[in-house]
Amino acid sequence: MKQADVFAKSPAVKRHKLSRTFILSAFITSACFAPLAAAATYEVEEVTSNELAINVFARSIDNEGNALVIAQDIYNLPIDLSLIDFDNATIIANLTDVDAAAAGNPNNADYNYLIGLIRFGSNGNSITSQQFALYQSFVNNGMADVRVKGFDEITTATNGYTFGSETVANYIFDSNTVVGSGEGLFTKQSYTTAEEVEINYVLTDFVRRGFVQLNGNTVALPPSETTLGGFSEAYSINQNLQVVGTSSVRMTEQLVEAIAICNDDEERGDIPLDVCYYNLVLGGAVTLSMDRRATIWQLDAQGQIISTQTFPLPFTPEAVSETNSDTAFYNAALAINDQGIAVGETHTYYLDRELKFNSAAMFVDGETIELIDKNDYFPSTAKDINNNNIIIGTGTTQINGTSRTKFYTYNLDNDELVFPTDYFPGSSSIARDINNNNIVVGEGEVEFDNASTRRKNAFMYDMNTQVFTNLNDLLECNSPYSIVGANAINDNNVILANALVNRQARDAAGELVLFSDGSEVMTDQIITVKLNPIANGVIDDCTTEEDTIPERVGASMSFSFGALLLITLLGKCIFWRRRQRSIHKSSL
Repeated sequence: MKQADVFAKSPAVKRHKLSRTFILSAFITSACFAPLAAAATYEVEEVTSNELAINVFARSIDNEGNALVIAQDIYNLPIDLSLIDFDNATIIANLTDVDAAAAGNPNNADYNYLIGLIRFGSNGNSITSQQFALYQSFVNNGMADVRVKGFDEITTATNGYTFGSETVANYIFDSNTVVGSGEGLFTKQSYTTAEEVEINYVLTDFVRRGFVQLNGNTVALPPSETTLGGFSEAYSINQNLQVVGTSSVRMTEQLVEAIAICNDDEERGDIPLDVCYYNLVLGGAVTLSMDRRATIWQLDAQGQIISTQTFPLPFTPEAVSETNSDTAFYNAALAINDQGIAVGETHTYYLDRELKFNSAAMFVDGETIELIDKNDYFPSTAKDINNNNIIIGTGTTQINGTSRTKFYTYNLDNDELVFPTDYFPGSSSIARDINNNNIVVGEGEVEFDNASTRRKNAFMYDMNTQVFTNLNDLLECNSPYSIVGANAINDNNVILANALVNRQARDAAGELVLFSDGSEVMTDQIITVKLNPIANGVIDDCTTEEDTIPERVGASMSFSFGALLLITLLGKCIFWRRRQRSIHKSSL
């Protein structure tokens, strides 16, 4: 019998939720902090992807060292001139050379203005503007950056790829295998109103669909419910080509009724049917009004889907009635190991109520099994599982009357759940990744004040030695980098992290920005760095008597807008298109 089958059939795995008593018996004490003189050292290597965009975020790294990154607001975007009204008085007033811009040869000032205009339309949910995706994904192999195209295509209007479809790659298995999610291609649809006014709409067939990119080819992972394009996301893949994620499986009655209104010519009004549908999507129809379930797509060697399995909720929702409206519930598988054990999160039943809050869960043998006692830590999530059956995740608990999120490790083989001591009791911490050496990376708060946003530093936790370390303590004392988050670690212990730096700003064309007096415009930015272990290295002792938490030069930088972007934007799902940000599921 396979190991996964043993776990699936074990009553302890199915029903046992770890209690506070059991947790405390395994709790790691403050002695787990690394002695500064004995820790291994790391050197910082910037990835070339940082030259592509304003901010570049770490996402995943494979055992070959290929880095997967997310680029925000990339430079040198193509402009679709057919969607710009060069007869508009406001546009004319803001351009320095209208004729050159209309001919497709704008100077730098006019190019920056037009890019800003298009971004304003994209961010403002305009359905008549050219679309620019806020995020694009790239694989950096140490020498070049290869774009993960997702569902984008080459068009004549942009003389190349459109860069309008958001593509969020979540995991890289090797240089030829990447999984993620993206928007469909945006295309123009002309419509003439009853008053003979011609309108060019810019629409897409779906706002989020999972994919696998194999050898440069994109394979879509569609949901079973595809009305309005449906919804699916892919988060990870194992060596057996099992892809995990979430997908839409059912519409609520409210959504069915809303679609019926669109289908009624009189009710819809003087707009195309597709525009009416798309307005529903912009209102959150596919996230608020569709059941989404944890999904495993089984692929063959060519990337074709062999089978699709979805997983139920851990409870049976109350029947729809006059007093109980139809409700959409959610769960998702965020990671899977080579034994086929998937982990993630699920809506749950707690305190005699159906709750749209997440509880850490395992998905095996067609069942959804909650992992953590909700009386102790709730909500919670399981973010990753390695091939040693170690699960990592986060759980929220009350500390001095305040909700704090703490990271945990859970050994599935012996049911041992541990919430290691992190920076200090009131610090919130998040585990992002674990490798097969049982080393965990993530980030945690390092400031003691009660501000709503507190500065974060990346950490590494070694389960073998029970040592928790601030990654900034593993760099040289004069390091210019503040390592604010660690998103991934491979089996060579190379870490892909986010660093906060202060550098000269660039404009939409990637040109350096100067003040009118010629001085440099400086700004805080998030960049992606590799932290490479140095064999037999000895860490510099940079502590001072004033230090409460040891820091490097970079670590002492103020918590600025760049760091706030990191907290706001990183995580499994948060890279959703701007128009969906307020309703999309976030992992932070």
